[in-house]
Amino acid sequence: MAEQGRSATDPGWRVLSVACLVVLVAACSGGDDAGATITTTTRGEGGPGATDDGATIDDTVPPASKPVVDPVAIDEVAEFGDGVTARLSAVEDVEVEAFMPGEVSGPGVAITLEISNGSTDPINLDNVTVDLVEPPDVSATLITTHEDTRLAGDLAPGDTGTGTYQFTIAVDARAEIAVRVTYAAPEPTVVFEGSLADV
Repeated sequence: MAEQGRSATDPGWRVLSVACLVVLVAACSGGDDAGATITTTTRGEGGPGATDDGATIDDTVPPASKPVVDPVAIDEVAEFGDGVTARLSAVEDVEVEAFMPGEVSGPGVAITLEISNGSTDPINLDNVTVDLVEPPDVSATLITTHEDTRLAGDLAPGDTGTGTYQFTIAVDARAEIAVRVTYAAPEPTVVFEGSLADV
């Protein structure tokens, strides 16, 4: 019985088509180049960024830097630029107790942060970050307290939320510090600079 015609989607036809294409490219190159090898670079088994010969392709995109608002004094109000403001309403000397791996017990401070929503829309405070930085640009250890006192949840327009953050920091390292606050990833960072004794 005569063999029926093959569909264009038949795997055998695809293999034959690729073979013909390679022959056609080699034939068209002509002259001394007819025997040249045509190579392509593909992703190898080494995962993203690796080629067949083990080389690495750097195809990462550098992250966009977050804007930082000009620093204010530690006892002033900082503005995020969208109607939302922040201030450090209190600083208390505490003896912190390590609760999680990597935390350090010892002298510390509890910083009370207030965020006021002066915008026309609710804002979410689940991703508020507070970073206490002492010279030379070293972050103090944020302590995980037994009772969660951090800011969280939605804050309606016109409302103010309050949260407390504990850090391990030596007494003699509190004169020239910076407190960096961000309340949402797309928003800028505000910075308070000065002595913790001034709050």
